[in-house]
Amino acid sequence: MKQPTRRQLLNLGLAGIAGAALAGCASGGSLPKVTLTLSTLSNPFFADLRDGAAATAREVGIDLAVVNAQDNAESQLDQMRTAAVSGSRAVIVNPVDSDAAKPAATAVMEQGIPLIAVDRGITD
Repeated sequence: MKQPTRRQLLNLGLAGIAGAALAGCASGGSLPKVTLTLSTLSNPFFADLRDGAAATAREVGIDLAVVNAQDNAESQLDQMRTAAVSGSRAVIVNPVDSDAAKPAATAVMEQGIPLIAVDRGITD
């Protein structure tokens, strides 16, 4: 059996989030928003990940906000906190720093917002 690619796994995760995000949406309203915060877009892998996520978001009807931390952990923490208070129904994060991401990840999850870490985890 062929192993799925990381892009396919992210797409599957995004599709699952779509179901959760759409479950609470009123009909006729705006698209549910999901934030994807990437450590960098200068790496072709993460640019491809962004493109795959954007394509899947369009297919399933999600407003995907993609933000680039530019390898700056503090910027990414601000991006995650902003996502938590700006109406994102879910956050997908590729952490710049697994340890530094924990406080912002905790804040996101404490608001009941699903959070998925991609490519690297967030330290417990």
